[in-house]
Amino acid sequence: MSTSSPLVDIGMPAYRRPNFIGEAIESVLAQNYTNWRLVVSENGPGGGDVEAAVRPYTSDPRIRFSATGENLGAAANWTRVLQAGTAPYFTLIQDDDRWDPDFLSRRVAFLERNRSCGFVWSGERKMDQHGREIAVERTRSLPVKDVADVLAEGLYAPRDFVQAMYQHKVGGVHTPAICSVGVMSRRSALDAVGSYFDADYPYLYWDVELYMRMALRFPTGFLAVRDVAQRIHHPSLTSEWDFDGEHWISYHQHHSAWFRRALPGLELPRQFDQIFAEVYIMAALDALERDDRRKCASYLRRAIRRDPGALLNPRVSLAAAGMLVHGSHVIARARAARRRRSEQLAFQSPGEKS
Repeated sequence: MSTSSPLVDIGMPAYRRPNFIGEAIESVLAQNYTNWRLVVSENGPGGGDVEAAVRPYTSDPRIRFSATGENLGAAANWTRVLQAGTAPYFTLIQDDDRWDPDFLSRRVAFLERNRSCGFVWSGERKMDQHGREIAVERTRSLPVKDVADVLAEGLYAPRDFVQAMYQHKVGGVHTPAICSVGVMSRRSALDAVGSYFDADYPYLYWDVELYMRMALRFPTGFLAVRDVAQRIHHPSLTSEWDFDGEHWISYHQHHSAWFRRALPGLELPRQFDQIFAEVYIMAALDALERDDRRKCASYLRRAIRRDPGALLNPRVSLAAAGMLVHGSHVIARARAARRRRSEQLAFQSPGEKS
């Protein structure tokens, strides 16, 4: 690696996972791009199992361990590693994930070629706690295909990027969705929009909020590869179990209003209405479980207004039937069974191509 190669700051926020952190650090050490420095920030007092797992690696001068001293919260610890360096590029690896050896080199090369690009990201693989590769998470709200299978590689202007996110339903009902494990950011772009993860952001994805701040101001790069493995501790936080439909209604109202303010005249594709209809159906079924048939009917009407094709959604028929027969208990049992199925993982066969 040439000494003129730009330096990359790598941040690893850590919290209570000493069993996987060595594997994550080993994947950094295995990079074919060597001009990097890594800070591991433990969200807590230090001096325990996490620090003990990291210490053997700090003989490499590029690796530094630091503890916050107290639990600052996840977003604040992520901000801490983001603000710890000054290198022209920054990327983040979680304390239980893994990179392929060309992760850094591929992203640095893209950002060097595309000097207007704020950040570049990619698809991902998923693995369980034992390192087995997950082929499918059977969760209705998540897309079956990885983003690398549906989004074309290249550089996207802000308006094109937002439209593509919805057109391909990147993240399913969670769109917009950008997985941090595949992102490398340009420091100047981070500084321009604010180098922090917003702990006051009212939704789960405070990391996506930062990336969308950049995506609305700078071109975004995408690599159609899956060169990072994210560890899923199932059932995943992204399952429908933890959020109701009204949460996702608020989520999409917030983001569509934000994007239209930032990009005046923005037209979102029809897939946005399909996603919105899906969350209205979720909210209708939630209401029916509470035996609130009036609210259920209201959400069903909104779903159909958003997307007339929703009439063909079997969950609409289920909700309509439930309203006629006071079927709150039946609906609750059916949804509980589906959620249990969503916690089942399909694993990739050893010889199957990822």
